[in-house]
Amino acid sequence: MSSTVNLLNIIYDDIPNPWLGGGGAIRALEIYKRFPPDFSVTLLTGSYPGARPVEQIHNVKYIRLGLPWSYTISRITFALCVPFFLLRHKYHLIIEDYSAFSPCFSFFYTKRPVIGSFQNLHSQKSAKGKGVLKGLFAQIFDSIALRFFRYYTAVSPNLVSMISKRAAHNEHIKLIGVGVNDKLFSVEKAPTQAQDYILYIGRMEIYQKGLDTLLNAYASLKNRPKLVIAGNGFDFQKVKNLVAELNLENVEFTGRYSLEQEIELLKNAICAVMPSRFEGFPMVALEIMASATALIGTKIPGTSEMVQDNGLLVQPENVQELAGALERIIGDKSLREELGRKGRERAREFTWDRISSEWLDYAKYVLSVDSRTNDPSGN
Repeated sequence: MSSTVNLLNIIYDDIPNPWLGGGGAIRALEIYKRFPPDFSVTLLTGSYPGARPVEQIHNVKYIRLGLPWSYTISRITFALCVPFFLLRHKYHLIIEDYSAFSPCFSFFYTKRPVIGSFQNLHSQKSAKGKGVLKGLFAQIFDSIALRFFRYYTAVSPNLVSMISKRAAHNEHIKLIGVGVNDKLFSVEKAPTQAQDYILYIGRMEIYQKGLDTLLNAYASLKNRPKLVIAGNGFDFQKVKNLVAELNLENVEFTGRYSLEQEIELLKNAICAVMPSRFEGFPMVALEIMASATALIGTKIPGTSEMVQDNGLLVQPENVQELAGALERIIGDKSLREELGRKGRERAREFTWDRISSEWLDYAKYVLSVDSRTNDPSGN
C-alpha cells in the first residue's frame, strides 16, 4: 500500500442538502477534517439543487452524484450511480454510511475492504412511517447489508447488540458514537424571564421525529408559550399544514439554521423537545445537552442511552404524557436548571476529537487485518 491512504466515504446526505442536511453529514465532515495528511479523504454524496459536482472543504473532497430534480429522484439516481463510480475509481478503504432507503451495497462492486457505518436498523416500527412497500424493502435491504458487510461501526450500544445478533460477520463491530461542537458548551442561558418558548430543533420528518405527537401535545396545554420549530426537511409543508389544522397560532418556523442561530435558539428556550419514534444516537440531543437546555425525549434506544437523570423521558406517541412533561418543566425553574446542568456534564463525554480519533484507529485496524488492502488487482 502507498504511503497515502485513499479513503472513500459513501453517504447520501450533505450539509447543504435542503431535503436532509442532518447529523450524519455534519458528523462525516467533523470526523474527516481531523484526519492526518497521510489520509486522502473523498466524500461521495447525493446531488441537490445548486450543488457543485466537485468541491473541496477543509481537507475533504466532495463529489456529488445523481440528479437534483427531487428528493426521491436524487436518492435513487445517487444509489444507481455509485456502482459505476466504484468500478472506475480505486481506493484503499471504503466506508458506506448505510441507509436502507437508498442502499449502495458497495461491497458488490469492489475488492477492497468496506466498513458499514450504521446509524440504525429499520425495525417494523421505523419502517412503518415509510409505507408498507418501502418498509418491506428496507427490512430486506437490512438483511442483505448484514449478510455481506465484514466490518461495522454502530453509534450506540443497543445498535451494536442488534448488529451482532444478525450479522453474518460479527467479529469486527466497533462502537463509535457522535460528537458535539465545543461552542455549544459556552452557551449562557438567558434569565428565566427571557426564556419564552418551547423549542424543537432538527429535521422536518413527521413520523420518525414525532412532530405530530409534539403538536398535539402542545395543542392540549392550558397555558401555551410560543413553540419554535427550527430546521428543514421534506415534511416541512406537511408540518405547517398540521399546525393550521390544529389552529395553532403561536408557532414560529425558522427554517434552516446556522450554528450561531442554533446557539441563540437554545440560549432563550425554556426547554427543547425530541419526541422521536426511533433514533440512532441523535447528535441534536447532545447539542441540546451541551447548551445546558433542559431536554424532553422519548424512551427509545439511542435517546435513552444518552438521557438518564439529565432529562425527562416519555413514551413515544403518548400525547398526554408529553403534555404532562411539558407542563412540569415549564412550571419548575429549579428542575430546568438541574437538568440543564446535568445534561451539559453528560455531553462533555462526547468530543469530535475523540470520535475522529476512534474512527482513525478503526480505519487503520481494518487496513491492517484485511489482506485485500494490498491486492494490486482490486478496486
